[in-house]
Formats: sequence, C-alpha cells, structure tokens
Amino acid sequence: MGTGLRLSMGDEHSETHMGHSADPGVVEEGMETLTVVVPIYNEGEVLEEFHRRLAGVVDSLDLEATILFVNDGSTDDSLNVIRSLAKKDERVGFLNLSRNFGKEAAMSAGLDRAESDAVVIIDADLQDPPELIPEMVRI
Repeated sequence: MGTGLRLSMGDEHSETHMGHSADPGVVEEGMETLTVVVPIYNEGEVLEEFHRRLAGVVDSLDLEATILFVNDGSTDDSLNVIRSLAKKDERVGFLNLSRNFGKEAAMSAGLDRAESDAVVIIDADLQDPPELIPEMVRI
C-alpha cells in the first residue's frame, strides 16, 4: 500500500500530498517509474473526467506511476476535487500553490517534486488526450 507525504511549503496556504502506486513495472529497459505532472488553474469542472481517463491510461502502463496535480492558486473548487481524488486513488498527489504563479512556475514546481525515471506534463483541459501518454513513454 502507498503512503502519503505532506510537506509544508513555508506558507500556511501551500501543501503537498504524494501518493504512490504499489505495482511497479517496466515500459523500456531502465524505466520503472513515471510522474504525470498536471498544472491546473480553475479546472474543477473537468478534473474528475480527466482523472478517469488518465487513470485508465496509467493502468495500462507496465510501470509505477504517480499523478501529481499542481494547483496554481485556483479560485474554484479545483483543490477540493484534487483532495477527493487523492483520497480515492493512492497514485494521486498534489501540490497547492499559495497563489497563481503562472503555468510555467506550476510546471517547474511539479518537475521539482517528481521523483521518477520519466515525467510527462499534460494539461487537465483534455485538449491533449491522456491516451497519447503511452506513445510518449515509449519514445
């Protein structure tokens, strides 16, 4: 079973939660772990559908995967949705930034927290389908 890690970011409005999968695997020699970094800003309405599709993709991969949402100061219910997803799926982790720093800063924060052999960054708005991730991982 996975364990949760909560870190203080030096601000009472910032927090991190990381979950970990219990089923490691290999996609290509030497690659055993993947972090999918998802920067979000006011994406609450699409997060559950995005997670459903992304989880299906991650389940199909033969490796240990973590989904790291980076909430970039959303003012909608994005953080509550992410917390709910993290309770249901131990692969889901999140970083909650204290305010909106911009997409590049959110991506950078996610990359700084990723501890895996490979990282994929994808937006939650579903303009880029999560179903393309296996092809990216095999490249």
